[in-house]
Amino acid sequence: MLEDSINVVIDNDNVTFPTTNGAATKTTVTCNIKAFKGLTQVPCTIGTISGAPTTGMTISKTNGTATTPAKITIAVSESTSSLLTTEQGTLTIPVTVSGVTNSINKQFT
Repeated sequence: MLEDSINVVIDNDNVTFPTTNGAATKTTVTCNIKAFKGLTQVPCTIGTISGAPTTGMTISKTNGTATTPAKITIAVSESTSSLLTTEQGTLTIPVTVSGVTNSINKQFT
C-alpha cells in the first residue's frame, strides 16, 4: 500500500545578520518548521542542531505539534567576550517526522 510523502518546510531558509566593526550586532531570528504527511500537518521533533559557531550564537528549539509549527530561535550576542565574527555558515537541523529523520541545512551570512 502506498503512503503519503513526508515533507518538512522551514519558513525562513536564509538569515543575514547586520554587522558593525567586523562582528554581527545583537539580533534574534525565529524560524518556523512545519512537517506534513501528504497535505496534513503532523508533529515533528527537532534533534541536536549542529554547525553553530562556538561563540556569539545561541540556538533554542521547540518541537512542533499537529497544529503548531516547531520553532528555532537563533540569537546573536553583542557581548564583547563572545562576538559572532564568523562571516558565513550552515546550521544542520535534524527533523524527525513519523520515525523518519530529515535534515534541513540553513545558511547564515
